Amino acid sequence: GNYTLGLYTVCIAFDSLLTKFINMLADYFYAGLLNNMNRIKSVLVLIALMSVGAVVLVPLLAEPVIKFFFSAKYVEVAPVLIWFIINSIIAGLSWVLSQNMLLLGKQVLLFTRQIIAIAVFVILFYLLKDYQLYGVAYAFIGSSLTRLVISIIYYFKYPVTELTPEKSAV
Repeated sequence: GNYTLGLYTVCIAFDSLLTKFINMLADYFYAGLLNNMNRIKSVLVLIALMSVGAVVLVPLLAEPVIKFFFSAKYVEVAPVLIWFIINSIIAGLSWVLSQNMLLLGKQVLLFTRQIIAIAVFVILFYLLKDYQLYGVAYAFIGSSLTRLVISIIYYFKYPVTELTPEKSAV
């Protein structure tokens, strides 16, 4: 019922919070590509720092944050949130690494990547349904890992050429 939907909502809210910041970094990277600058190093460093911070802070702060924003009745999802944060990091990395595909006009390959990842999610979601929220998190992670592997392959197979290395750390 509504309670179960609330549990999923809390998890997705935490997942999307980190995703917003990583998407901002993907935009920064893409803007650099448009201007013939490769900012991948600074973007990956910032994602690594945010990831370490999130992985350390979420287990410590999840319960009070859930109580404050959602109410104490949803605190039971606190241990699961780390898996949604890990998914967000993996998904964000795959999105950053796929920006060159957008620039090169390879949207069909990105669409194909998404279709494959959705199929992986559906299969894992079905296979892991008995694990409830953990099963959802693991299905998301499996789907995100699929996108990440494909994005890494695309990143090296279709590099953007004629870029100048970044001149500053940010």
